Amino acid sequence: MNNERIRRFLAKSEDWKKLIVQDRSTFQTLSRQGDDIKGAFTECLAIGSDGISSTHEMELYMNELLLPIHSHFHELLTRSDFDKIYKNAEFMFRVSYYIEKLRGVARASTPHNYTFIWKFFNIGQIFEKIVSLMDRYHTYQNMANLCLQFFKDVTSTLQPYLTGQQCRQLFMACLECIKTYRKYNSGRSFTGRYAREAEEEQFTDILALLQILTEMTSREFLDFGAGEDKVDISEVVFQGMNHVLPLITLEILDVRNSTYN
Repeated sequence: MNNERIRRFLAKSEDWKKLIVQDRSTFQTLSRQGDDIKGAFTECLAIGSDGISSTHEMELYMNELLLPIHSHFHELLTRSDFDKIYKNAEFMFRVSYYIEKLRGVARASTPHNYTFIWKFFNIGQIFEKIVSLMDRYHTYQNMANLCLQFFKDVTSTLQPYLTGQQCRQLFMACLECIKTYRKYNSGRSFTGRYAREAEEEQFTDILALLQILTEMTSREFLDFGAGEDKVDISEVVFQGMNHVLPLITLEILDVRNSTYN
C-alpha cells in the first residue's frame, strides 16, 4: 500500500479524526518531550489531509486542526497581563510549544494542502506574531532561535508552492525578522565564563539566518517573473545579507571552524 492510499484510508478513519481533537490537548503529554516531537504530531495530522479528495472536506479538516492552534496562540499573545508575564518561565514554555506546532504545520506543506496552510498563516497574521515575539524575546537565545527556525521551515517547505506575490509577503516578513535579530545582536561582545557558549549560540542563530536566505534564492522563476507576480529576490536577499554579514565576526568564524573540525 503506497503513501497516497494510506492517507486516503486514514482520512476516512474515525479514529484518525479523534486524533485531531486530541491534538488540542497534547500540551501536558508532549510539551516535555524533545523539540522535534512537539510539532511532529500536528505535522503528521496536517499531512494526512492529502488523503481527502474533496476541497470542501479538506478545508473542514484543516480548519478543525488549525483553528484551535491559532486560537490558543492568539490567546497567549493577547493576554491583558502579557507585558508582566511574558518573561515567566512557564508562560515562555507554552509560547515555545505553540511555535513548535506552527513549525509542524509549515513542514506539512504539500501541493494539495498548501493553500489552506498559507491561508492559515496569512489570515492569522502568524508571520507578524513571530516577528513580534523575536523582538520581545531577543535576550532569550532559545526563543529567538525558535523564531528563526519557524521562518526557515516556512521558506524551505511552504515557499516552493507559493505565487510570486505570496513569496514577496513571506520574504518581507523574513527580512523583518532578520532586521530585528540584527538590531539586538550587532556588535555584541562575549566575555566571561560563558563567552564560548554564547558564541556557539549566536553561531547557531547565524546559521539559521543564512539558511533562510539560501531558501529564499531557491526559486529561479522569482527573478524572471512578469507583471505583478514579479519578485525582486536579489534586492531582498542583499538587504538580508547586509544585516547578517556584520554579525559574522572572527569569534563566530572560530566557532564555525571548531564545530566542523
